[in-house]
Amino acid sequence: MNARVEEINEKMDARDEKMNATIEEMKETMDARDEKINATIEKMNEKIDARKEKMNEKIDKQISFTTKFQMDVEENENEITEVSNRINEGYEI
Repeated sequence: MNARVEEINEKMDARDEKMNATIEEMKETMDARDEKINATIEKMNEKIDARKEKMNEKIDKQISFTTKFQMDVEENENEITEVSNRINEGYEI
């Protein structure tokens, strides 16, 4: 009877070892997948940051252009007002 119990225990130990090895392999596989996923996420974040930076540069350029244009318009309006005032006052242009 003891021999049979010992044989069953050995088989159970062998199964446990096999199961633990399988679990360990699964953990390693999952860790490798996690690393790949994290690397992909990091690359995507870098691309998103680069796109944001480009868009911010474009926005800054557009704001700069719009501000300069607005200043030019105001300057032209001032010149028109000045000429109009001269005309109204009877001065030659």
